[in-house]
Amino acid sequence: QFHFHAPSEHTINGKHYPVEVHFVHKSQDGRLAVIGVLFQEGKENKGFQDVLDHVKAGQKNTEVGILDITSMIPVHKSYYHYLGSLTTPPLSENVEWYVMKEVVEASPEQIKAFQTLYSGTNRKVQPLHQRVVLYHQN
Repeated sequence: QFHFHAPSEHTINGKHYPVEVHFVHKSQDGRLAVIGVLFQEGKENKGFQDVLDHVKAGQKNTEVGILDITSMIPVHKSYYHYLGSLTTPPLSENVEWYVMKEVVEASPEQIKAFQTLYSGTNRKVQPLHQRVVLYHQN
C-alpha cells in the first residue's frame, strides 16, 4: 500500500517538502520497510494525477486499480536509511526507512489540490536520539 502526507514527514538538510509519499512493504514474517519520496513544485506528475483523480475529501482509503507509479519514483536511486517507527498509530518501532534523496515533481496545481484535501497529515519530525542515518549513493 502507499499513502501520502502533507507536508512531508521527513526533511533533507532541515527542509520540508509540500508532499511525501510512503510506499509500505511488509515481509511474510511481518517486518516493515517504507520508501519515502518527497515532492516539490515543478512539472505535472501523471501518477500523482491518477491518485488525485480517485481521492475525495476526508476519504482515508481509495481503490485505484492498476496504477503506474513510475512517475512517483526518482530516476536516481540514492537514499537515506535509518531504523525508525511508523509515523501513524500504532507507531510501531523497527521499521526500515529508505528516504529517497532525489525529489520528484508535481505541478503547483496538483500540490495545492492535494493540500486542500489532506493538509496537516504529517507527524512532526522526531529527535534522532541514538539513531544513525546512513546515506547510500547510487
